[in-house]
Amino acid sequence: MTFAPQDTSLEGKTWTLTAFNDGNNLVSLVIDTQINAEFKDGNLSGQGGCNNYNGPFNQDGKKLSFGPLASTEMACGEPVGVMEQESAYLAALSKVASYSMEGNRLTLFDASGLIMAEFVK
Repeated sequence: MTFAPQDTSLEGKTWTLTAFNDGNNLVSLVIDTQINAEFKDGNLSGQGGCNNYNGPFNQDGKKLSFGPLASTEMACGEPVGVMEQESAYLAALSKVASYSMEGNRLTLFDASGLIMAEFVK
């Protein structure tokens, strides 16, 4: 039996965030919020819970970096904590140095191997 190699390219894929590093711990999203990430044409874009964000990404094998990332500047009061969550998520992305992809899961790591974000397709 022969297995085809897994496609590890991020290009052309969209992911939904399940957890992110808030600067201290890996945490789940605020209830009733959703964050996604689309990798297309060398750019990362998505919805951060309140604002849209985008910017370039660079993938070289399992190495990955983003930035600079820009976002719209709407203010969202509901649900409580959505703005803090969005800021912490974008800060986590700025620290990403590598990734792993297993099946429908994408995990982003910093240079020391700490998980910065986890996604599903």
